Amino acid sequence: MCQALDQRNEKLGVIRNQHTELVRQSNDGTHVLSATVTCPCDRERGISRAVRCLYCSIWYCETCAEEHFGMTRAEYRAQQVEKQDGE
Repeated sequence: MCQALDQRNEKLGVIRNQHTELVRQSNDGTHVLSATVTCPCDRERGISRAVRCLYCSIWYCETCAEEHFGMTRAEYRAQQVEKQDGE
């Protein structure tokens, strides 16, 4: 489940900053695969290595994404295997 940021204004500020960053790179002619985005933790990641939340639209590095979504990738995969085994 999505664990969105506590403060609505903080969340909107992060979204605005990330959008501005991506638009600037697009206007500069940066290829989409070379574009970068800054996670709320201030780590800069290539867009192909960042994770975007479907619900809050914020881009995260892998570490912050795991915290945001409440589980690691390994935990998610294990959960999916359990669901498939139960069917």
